[in-house]
Amino acid sequence: MITEFKIFENFSSPIYYKHEDKSVNVDEKTIRVDGPNDRFYVIFYFDEQGRLDYIDNKWDIKMPEWYGFNVSIIQIKSYFTKIYGICDVYYVIKREAEKYNL
Repeated sequence: MITEFKIFENFSSPIYYKHEDKSVNVDEKTIRVDGPNDRFYVIFYFDEQGRLDYIDNKWDIKMPEWYGFNVSIIQIKSYFTKIYGICDVYYVIKREAEKYNL
């Protein structure tokens, strides 16, 4: 028996969820990607279990549906380097600590 799900046919937002007004906190798992020549940035927020919870993607950069999965910084860096060239991928808290020599 084949069942058609019409509610999922034209689903343009991510499958897991997407909130425009979601308030998120930067923690030690938060990853930021700065595009070549600072043309764009994307910030990845994770939940307590390390699953991708929210993506701050103001420029609608095309990327895989990683919502709800454990995505590592290596996978993120590999994807963005392959698609957009040299990108700066880093943990936000660690970069701030290095900047102030903490």
